[in-house]
Amino acid sequence: METRPIPLGIQGPRWKESPAPSLASAPTTGLLRGGTLLAAGGLLAASAVLFSLAPGLPHPWQLATTAFLTLLLGAGTAMLGVFWTRVDPAPRVTATAIVTLVVVALPLVRYIPPMFTFAYEQDLESFFPLLWPYSFSLPLLFAILGDQALAARVGAASGLGLVGLALLAASLTLFFGAIIVDNMTVAFLGTPFQMLLAQTALMGCSALPIAGVVLARAGWVAPGVALLGTGGILVELGATAFYGGIPENLTGTINRLPVSLWVPFLAGIVPGALSVALGFAIFKNRYFAAPQG
Repeated sequence: METRPIPLGIQGPRWKESPAPSLASAPTTGLLRGGTLLAAGGLLAASAVLFSLAPGLPHPWQLATTAFLTLLLGAGTAMLGVFWTRVDPAPRVTATAIVTLVVVALPLVRYIPPMFTFAYEQDLESFFPLLWPYSFSLPLLFAILGDQALAARVGAASGLGLVGLALLAASLTLFFGAIIVDNMTVAFLGTPFQMLLAQTALMGCSALPIAGVVLARAGWVAPGVALLGTGGILVELGATAFYGGIPENLTGTINRLPVSLWVPFLAGIVPGALSVALGFAIFKNRYFAAPQG
């Protein structure tokens, strides 16, 4: 029987190599899309809060301008959530990163020393909002950005409850911590760099539980657990320093600017305990889970 060579132009079927799984793949696309819409709702709510606070300021139009910018950010984030599956991953990450950076910069940029002096001399301080209106949307943006940026690995932790508790811990730290930081503003008027450090540290502390859970969900379980445990303990220890008010070594004044005992408790003790509990739960589930029969 005569055998014919296969023509060079004809080849058998090829198996395409699957790309590295992403946290934004099918199982979690709905979660990320829903989180984006929630973040958009948080930004719209922050915009409404800023609009309501504007009339009580010497120059209402300044804060109203920032409120309108926040409104635009919320609308853009909502559009991203609605058309999530129609947008390529790279533009999604870029858009989320831009929104996150703008939201972070709005309360912080005022305390950059040259900007602080310029805003004070030109009476532009009302442009810069307080941090607490963003205490719901900012942790969500952190989580969405991290989930998109990291590729999943084998052994990744999962569960909507983990994300929800991490967001709760981050929002508590950011909301009640902002009350403490706002009180510190009075003492830090002469040292804007210290105020910048305080605001940045607060945002960093609120991002710790988010980063830990995002790492665990991406398969980096050991670093995620370590970050949740150590970050939670550090936040708890830091909160105890504010039980008697703002420490004198921070304010440099005799007045300790007292705050309610519940404020540092809810800003540090509760979210810190949540972070430690999350780390323990993920560690137990990953390394001591009962084998599946």
